Amino acid sequence: MDLLHLVDKLEELVADSKKVPLGNRIMLPYDRILEIIDELRIAIPNDVREAEELVLNKSSLLRSAEEEAKLVISAAESKASTLMDEHEIVQSARLKADQIIQQGENNLKERINQANQEITKRIEDSRVLAQQEMGAADNYAKQLLERQDRQLQAFTSSVHNGLEQLDRVQNVEQIVNEDTLDTNNIDLGDSQSMELEEEIVIDTTSESENNLELSNENLEQIIDSNNTTEKIVDDFSLDDFDERK
Repeated sequence: MDLLHLVDKLEELVADSKKVPLGNRIMLPYDRILEIIDELRIAIPNDVREAEELVLNKSSLLRSAEEEAKLVISAAESKASTLMDEHEIVQSARLKADQIIQQGENNLKERINQANQEITKRIEDSRVLAQQEMGAADNYAKQLLERQDRQLQAFTSSVHNGLEQLDRVQNVEQIVNEDTLDTNNIDLGDSQSMELEEEIVIDTTSESENNLELSNENLEQIIDSNNTTEKIVDDFSLDDFDERK
């Protein structure tokens, strides 16, 4: 599977994810993100393998050029041997053979240099591309995970606030219960003070219950969003995605 295909999968996963209330945020499945990152890491070495094939082709190209040069040299030597009856013809043949040999060697060196440059360039391009794509994939995954972490921290803070409110309510109720034991020994003014304290307790309890209900509603929304996201990922298998592409 190529890298662009996997990047498309990441984009589609983000686009299909359910938004979280109270903010421009979304919920993404942690395991699915890691799975796509692993697929990206597996896909990247394909470019490196192609570079290795170019190196192997280099050896084949060198052998082909050497064989061609040998054939040219052999042909030149054969032709020169047929012209050795006459001095001028022999000299001309030798000169021609030397030129052919030199030209063959020059051509061989030039083709070797070109092959080396092409192979080096492709290997470097493949390495740079692989590093860029891996870095982009890692950064994208890191941003998604950091976003999830901020959402979890916000929810945890809401739960802690609710627990603190409940603790304060319980402390006030304990004080009221202790004071109730002495109600037979206090005057009417103290009775009115107790009624005022009970009203404060009722107000504080109501506020804590409201905070707790809000935390529960946020928890239910986050759980529902997470379940919906995981259901979308499960239904959207890799085979279905390949067929649509």
